[in-house]
Amino acid sequence: MTAETLPTAVYAKLSAFFADTATGILGAFLALIVVLLFFAIGYIVAWIITTIVRKAMDEFEIEEKIAKQGITPTLGKYTLTTIINFFLTLYIIFLFLGQATEIVSLGYFSTVILWVLAYLPGLAQGILIVVAALLFARYIGDMIIGKKELAMAESVAFVIKVFVGYMALVIALPMFLPGVDISILQQAFVLFVAAVSVALGVGVAIALGWGLKDPIAISAKKHQQVFDGFFERLEAKPTRVAAKKRR
Repeated sequence: MTAETLPTAVYAKLSAFFADTATGILGAFLALIVVLLFFAIGYIVAWIITTIVRKAMDEFEIEEKIAKQGITPTLGKYTLTTIINFFLTLYIIFLFLGQATEIVSLGYFSTVILWVLAYLPGLAQGILIVVAALLFARYIGDMIIGKKELAMAESVAFVIKVFVGYMALVIALPMFLPGVDISILQQAFVLFVAAVSVALGVGVAIALGWGLKDPIAISAKKHQQVFDGFFERLEAKPTRVAAKKRR
């Protein structure tokens, strides 16, 4: 390369470098504009849909009906409408972002967004199952505790809450963590049900035994002749059977 062509070559390389850099910056800027535009459109669409859902929930008084059952504190500061609208907003925004990344050819981000879109419905179903189970367990537990005539009401309510919560966890865990093996939890669940059944059976038997002991004693004193005749007939029956065999 001669001295005369050296400046020309350097100029050409610098020109190509700055041109490529400017093109890259302009492409990134346009991609950012497209992504932000689709994000804004998705947010507006999500706002419209969630507003409709909120008004429908208010129209049918869903939150008021839940509050009348006294189970709203189970959700903490979040209402059922808030949870539903959160997942709707998240899903719709990611749906529009997925379209934006396809347009600007952001392959990696498109893959991530598609994975999120596939994961969100299962996550929402799992959370819905857990929330519904907690609401149901709290409602049944409060109803049992409210019956003061029921023996060990708080213990029974606690067992029911644990039972329902564990069952919801076993059902919802594959939705939270796709592909996770829950066979151990299922076996533990079966053992738990068996243990509770045995414990309840023994408890009922003991309760009936202690509870019926005094009434049976009082009845026996009042109807002593009936009980004596009953046992005499039992003693006489083998004698009659033996006599028939001898004949």
